[in-house]
Amino acid sequence: MSRLTSRSLTVLAAATVASALAAPAQAVPSYSFSCTGIISRDYTRQTVTGTIAGVGPTNTTVLDYRGEAQVAAASPTRTNAWWGGYYVTTYAMNQWRVGRDVNNTVYHVMLPNTRPGAAFNAILVSEFGGAGGPQGNWQNDMTCTAW
Repeated sequence: MSRLTSRSLTVLAAATVASALAAPAQAVPSYSFSCTGIISRDYTRQTVTGTIAGVGPTNTTVLDYRGEAQVAAASPTRTNAWWGGYYVTTYAMNQWRVGRDVNNTVYHVMLPNTRPGAAFNAILVSEFGGAGGPQGNWQNDMTCTAW
């Protein structure tokens, strides 16, 4: 029977820690999502598609009622201070700025703080722009699926 010295115990402990630290990193789960909402008339139908990876959306696109892309962003910017954090405080949804289209409309999508399951709700705000600043907005409640 071999005798373990304090040096061999130290080497053994270091090897154990090193093998534990060398374990492969867990991949961040991601899933696709699609949200659709309509405020009243057909032309108010909007769809948001993308991927949730980690804490926020990626590859996000806003489509109009014809299915035409209005704006897209590889990595929307979290803007929880926008509108005084209203959607964070009131609905527990993070606010993400998707972008500005050619007509100067800015799109913000609000997604739940918690990781959604197969179905969840979101809100899309479209702020219509103009030379003098915002010219009104749509706040579109959306039903969503994730897969």
